[in-house]
Order: sequence, then structure tokens, then C-alpha cells
Amino acid sequence: MPTPRSWFPWMAAAPALLLCAGVAAQGRPLPPCAGSQQERWHECVGSFEDRRSGVTYHGEFRNGTMHGVGVLRTPLTVYAGDFTEGRMHGQGVLTMLEDRRQYSGGFRNGLMHGSGTIVAADGAYIWDGDGNRLLDFSGQLVFTNIGHQHPKVVAAITEQAAKLCTIAPQHVNAARSEAARLIAERTPGDLNRVFFTNGGADAVEHAVRMARLHTGRRKVLSRYRSHHGGTDTAINLTGDPRRYPNDYGSAGVVHFNGPFLYRSSFYSETEEQESQRALDYLERLIAHEGPATIAAIILESVPGTAGIMVPPPGYMAGVREICDRYGI
Repeated sequence: MPTPRSWFPWMAAAPALLLCAGVAAQGRPLPPCAGSQQERWHECVGSFEDRRSGVTYHGEFRNGTMHGVGVLRTPLTVYAGDFTEGRMHGQGVLTMLEDRRQYSGGFRNGLMHGSGTIVAADGAYIWDGDGNRLLDFSGQLVFTNIGHQHPKVVAAITEQAAKLCTIAPQHVNAARSEAARLIAERTPGDLNRVFFTNGGADAVEHAVRMARLHTGRRKVLSRYRSHHGGTDTAINLTGDPRRYPNDYGSAGVVHFNGPFLYRSSFYSETEEQESQRALDYLERLIAHEGPATIAAIILESVPGTAGIMVPPPGYMAGVREICDRYGI
């Protein structure tokens, strides 16, 4: 049975934790797990691999589940540390494979705990469970761009909550009408109708459904390294590994490479080259897929959680021109 260090030879984080795998709390070595029936593995060291999801684990087992010390690898992360009844629980190191960011500390029930727990926020700062003040560089998931706990936002929420907390979609309401008016003032052309949903994934689901009903077409194009939500259609539109466990290849989605000069798929040397080559590639893809089969192209103006990738000048306008040319 390989040791955790040979199972993941490139994993340098937490070597002490890795070397401990296979030694019980009492200090005695644990035997290798025997047989192919994982549910019977108890107080032993074993490995499993789920090829469909790309998840692998090597470490200690109890009652057929991860329990003790081990290393868990997914397409996005590697965790080396303590497990309790199948969840990350105890001390460990979590490494993000995309950019090698690491969190080292406590975990509870699969979540970061302790210094990873946020208990307060104000302006550009957040405070963790240990009382440390941290600068929130990302603005959470890139949505607190006016800062945390802005007094006007807090006051507006308080005022509305005191007046009316919630109302069903079929009813007219002053707050909803005002929000629609403000949005319509800023949308281009004659786009003056607003359909409010519960969140981003819900909006994506409805937008795709509308496009398919309007065009009578099924396919939707979405770029790799994108994230559109966790519901069924939205996760299939997503272009990063979070899609893999739920991608059955039957959602009518075609993914394509978008522009990103830092790691260009088009061997570009300038932003102008990257934009034009990405547009040429997209147009060829549409021609090969058949324009008459494509209902829509979905894009994040700036991909966020999969990497902050600002499109080069002219790209978004170029996509719009291609869609107009092919009736998409």
C-alpha cells in the first residue's frame, strides 16, 4: 500500500500530517485495508478513486468511511489532514490547485473553522474567529464593491424590512417597481422589462429557457472557466471542474475557449490579437455546430470565481456582432 507521500508525490503541504497517516491515536500502525468492499474497511489504511468525479483519497478508514488522517484530492483542491466520519474535521491544510493558495488551520464538518470563520465586517475589512482584522481584497465573491455594512445599505434594508419583508412575484410592489425603473434607465435600447428572480442561477435557468422557447433551438454556447450557478442547467453551462459530477453530456451545452492573454489559447502576443483570434475561433465553432441549432451564447462580462479575466477591448462587442450575423 503506497504511503500518502508517494500517492501524491507533488504535494508538499503538511508533510507531518501526511507521514502520520497509517498510525492510530494510540501510536500503533494500522494495517492495509483488505478486499474490494470499502464499506467493510475498519481501522485500516486504504485508497479509493472515483474516476467520474476525479476524486481520490488515501488514508485511514473506520466503518467504511474516511476517518483519521488522510489526503483527499479533487479536481480543484487537495486537503491533507484530519477526517471524522467522512468529513474534513480537525487540523489540516487545504490547497487550491489553480493558484496554489493555501489555508492551514482548523476544520469542522467539512468547513474551515477558527481563523477561517468570519464573524464581523466593516468597510473593506473582515474579522475572523480569532479576532484578526483582514483586508477583504476580493470583496467576498466580487460583490461587496461598496464595502461591508455600508450605512445607507443597512438603513435601506432596515426600513424595507419594517415595512414589508417579502411579497409573491405576481403582486405589484413599490420597491420592486422602483428597482425595475432604475434598471430600465440603464439598459441599452428598448430593453425596459425586468423579470426578477431569486438569484443568479435562477436567472440563468429562466434566460436559457426563454431563449430556447423563442428560437426553437436547443444548444447554448458557454466559455470554459466560467461559473453560472449550481442548478441543473446552470451547472452544465459552467465551464470549470465544478460541473464534472453533474455533466451527463445531454444538456445541449457546447463550451468554447474565451480570451485570456496571460494564458492564451490562441498564442497571442497582444490584447488586440487575443480578441480577434478568440472571435475568429468562436465564429468557426458556430459554423461547425450549425448556427440554426444555437439558441444563445451565455457570457460573464468578467468571469469571477473561476479567475478574474477581463475581456480584451472589442471582444464583447465582437460576440454581439457574430450573434447578430447568425441570428443567435
